[in-house]
Amino acid sequence: MKKRSSNTNVSVILVGPPADGFPRRCKALLSDKRVNFTPCPDVYAAVACLARKPAGLLIVGRLAELGREGGRFFELAARYGHRCCCLANNKSTHLPPSPHMAIASDIPQLLKTIQGLLAPPQPQKTPRKTEFDKDKFKATDAELKALLGT
Repeated sequence: MKKRSSNTNVSVILVGPPADGFPRRCKALLSDKRVNFTPCPDVYAAVACLARKPAGLLIVGRLAELGREGGRFFELAARYGHRCCCLANNKSTHLPPSPHMAIASDIPQLLKTIQGLLAPPQPQKTPRKTEFDKDKFKATDAELKALLGT
């Protein structure tokens, strides 16, 4: 078994019953990433886990499990700065889209989505725009002498 380094990038909460095998499969697929896994058997245990963790978690689970109670879990996760990545199946709950939630239809797409969420954010270069026109504020020698009283 590999030891994880102490400088872990992100914590991942894997939500789902151990008998389902979904959390175990996700953990195996992400074993090469520098993540800290926390298993939760259901969405209610995940809510309790959110209370003990700082912002920036990635929560992974089936949409049917995380979407219980009308999707209230997604609201809580977003409120505290966490992101969710869900696997949807034919029987999944339909919820409105959210910027804090990504939905995948199969395991390869889920893995690709998770890898994108785990990647460090790329710094965005914004062009420097200033409204300051230095020529507008240039003073002539005569104006400076008048201001300084010389």
